[in-house]
Amino acid sequence: MPVSPTELAQGGGVILAAGLAVGVLAVAFRWYFRQELPFGVAMLVDVSVVAFYLNTRVALGQAIAGEMDVLSLEAVVFNLAVFGAAVLVAPAARRAGDRAGVQILAATGVRELEGEVGRLVKAVGRVVAVELPEDIADIEGYDPVGDDVKAELAGKTLIFPRRLTVEELRERVVTRLKDDYDVGYVDVELADDGTATYLALGSRTAGIGPTLPPGTAAVAVRADPPNAAGPGDLVQVWRGRAPTSSRPSASPPPRFARPTRTP
Repeated sequence: MPVSPTELAQGGGVILAAGLAVGVLAVAFRWYFRQELPFGVAMLVDVSVVAFYLNTRVALGQAIAGEMDVLSLEAVVFNLAVFGAAVLVAPAARRAGDRAGVQILAATGVRELEGEVGRLVKAVGRVVAVELPEDIADIEGYDPVGDDVKAELAGKTLIFPRRLTVEELRERVVTRLKDDYDVGYVDVELADDGTATYLALGSRTAGIGPTLPPGTAAVAVRADPPNAAGPGDLVQVWRGRAPTSSRPSASPPPRFARPTRTP
């Protein structure tokens, strides 16, 4: 029996419903996880919607109309055609939903996201988007950052408030990268429209040992510590000669630096 126009309309409707489900899920996934919906999850949701419709159609046909010929050639071809069309629609729906999620996040003022912000959001929104380049260089004279940091930052879009000058925007970008990604040195060049044309990174010095944190320095001091001295003891660095006796002296006591603990 040939497929009726009603069945064709129902098939088209379920294909659109499956695509709509994938698109809504892509928007929600981008909003909650800040990532693109995995392709496998999108296909699973797509075929699940189609399978639910076809199973419901067969069950109602058997219970109400008494149609038992579910394995006829026409029914099999129709079901396969609906599945195939839904599979073809799923990637486009996934991309469209992800794109819509990116625009919504950019319009709400999120700090950063992965994806390109549309011109409409840039024009009417209260944010300016700085998209980092895919190729991130190393700053000469400094240790390079890890490849995982470069991979995480490549192509990422940073969101900042509007009405910033280029220099202020550059300072915001440098501060964001240093604070959020533990990058020690940042060299970034921005165009007049806020586009990042060049980005180079350098890692922060990790110190000479586990007891010397970043941002501190070590100084060698020649001394004759007692045999009972050990790590963690309080050390006073004197300027001049340290007092050798407890007898009072007419001269003012020597000055000394702030006490520190030995590493």
